[in-house]
Parts: sequence; C-alpha cells; structure tokens
Amino acid sequence: MTTRLPVVTAALLLSGTLAMTGCSSLTSPSPATPATSPGAVQEQRVAQQATNELLAAQVHLRRDEPAAALNRCHYLIEHYPDSPVIDDALALMAKAYRQLGLAPRADATLAILQGRQLANTTPETGTTSDQ
Repeated sequence: MTTRLPVVTAALLLSGTLAMTGCSSLTSPSPATPATSPGAVQEQRVAQQATNELLAAQVHLRRDEPAAALNRCHYLIEHYPDSPVIDDALALMAKAYRQLGLAPRADATLAILQGRQLANTTPETGTTSDQ
C-alpha cells in the first residue's frame, strides 16, 4: 500500500516553492499602513495606559469602591500628567470624594478641573484647544 501525500506537500516537493496566488499580502507590508516612529508608538502606548487606568477607576466606582477609584486616578495623574484623560480622572475623583462624604475635597477637585478647562479655552473663539 502506498502512502499518498497531501496535494500541497506534493506540490512543494515537485516545485520547491509554494506558489499561491493572492497570498503576497501575507508577506509584504500593506502600503496603506504608514510607518510610525518609535516616539509616536511610545506616545500611543502611554495614552492607552492612561486610558486603561481611567477605565479601571470607573469600574471601581461602579462597584462602590471609591477609595480604589481615587487611587487609580491619583496614579494616572502622577504618572501620565500630559494625558488627555486627566480631566475625566478629575471629574471621577470628585464623584468618588462625594461618595466618601468628603464634599470639600470634591469641591476642590472640581475647582482644579474648572481651572484646567479655563486654561485650555482660547479667548478668541471660546472653544477648548483640544478641538
């Protein structure tokens, strides 16, 4: 009894290469994908890490764990001070402080948030510089 080789294996043995049409995109980079610099990749990674911290803080707040949410927000602000989610973290901190019954700290946090928003507002148009 002879053993039959699968068709692909037999083709490889006969031709020495596997010539499949339409598979060149698997080995060549897509021309639509722009080359990104290492700095841009690092910046994206940092932004994603900051966003992940904010999402974790939101989960803690939903689980009625305001102290844990505050810890995450403090970490985010300390380690990612230039992140675009800082304002969201400050708003979340104000909610967490209110849940803990610390209204003065919540008010102080909201004042910081309002100060940041005013600083980001352009005087000519009245819009934030993020837009």
